[in-house]
Amino acid sequence: MRRGSLRVLICVGFAVAMACGLDLAGEGGPIDGTDAEVAEGSTGLDVAQSDNETPPPDDASISDASDAGLDADATIDAPPPVTFDCAGTKVTDCATQCPTRPLRCMMCATNGGAPWRVCVPPGSSCYATYRPVGYTWCRCNPPDASTCLLPEQGCNNYDNGVCVTCGETQTQGNPCKGGGTCNQVARTCQ
Repeated sequence: MRRGSLRVLICVGFAVAMACGLDLAGEGGPIDGTDAEVAEGSTGLDVAQSDNETPPPDDASISDASDAGLDADATIDAPPPVTFDCAGTKVTDCATQCPTRPLRCMMCATNGGAPWRVCVPPGSSCYATYRPVGYTWCRCNPPDASTCLLPEQGCNNYDNGVCVTCGETQTQGNPCKGGGTCNQVARTCQ
């Protein structure tokens, strides 16, 4: 081997050793040439932490709601009560708050929106008398009333299956969503 080639090989070997963090004796050491020691158990490849960083806690898990900034006694608000229209007044219970219209009636929006909720008198037709524009009967597949919105609604055979409230006109014997069949006079599913 020529002397010039040997010099190049030595220089290249020295550069590789320094880039790999080795000193001239082949021992591990810092790449930047400082006298810093490599911590025991470290690979020497750990990223150095700057002085202004706060080290993570030994146990980074959250063991207490207060650690996360949450109030341990916090409660989740219940949704607002469902209201029904009683001649222009909103009520939560037709039977007790709207005695002249004690039946709850719900109609489905034709555009898929929120249902219309209204209190109606016994023996009336929610659909014929109290239905606003844009609403219709909610559909069901007779005798299955499971798609009706209220437990006291039954699946009527009219128009290939519509949900009607027990106590409305022509509801006697309809199967009710909540179980049983409608007793129209008593306005209950039994």
